[in-house]
Amino acid sequence: MNHDHSQLPINRVPAIPQSLKDPVCGMAVTEQSAHQHLYDGRLYYFCSSACEKKFSANPTQFIGAGVTHQPEPEPEPAAVAGATYTCPMH
Repeated sequence: MNHDHSQLPINRVPAIPQSLKDPVCGMAVTEQSAHQHLYDGRLYYFCSSACEKKFSANPTQFIGAGVTHQPEPEPEPAAVAGATYTCPMH
């Protein structure tokens, strides 16, 4: 038995907007944000008017070489002598 699938709807996943980060607080924002600022030929997006105002007052504070605005990862704790490892899933 031969049947035609050409008329069936195609399940498509809608495109997810590219994730951007507010350069002031690091919060995830999208290009649909109402808070935007053009600086040095690049458009920056913000989570709120407060972050946009902070940025516009001094953009170089929030952008530049090596500036990530992400907290530094905490160093791994030193191993304790005589400790026995136990798998957290066990």
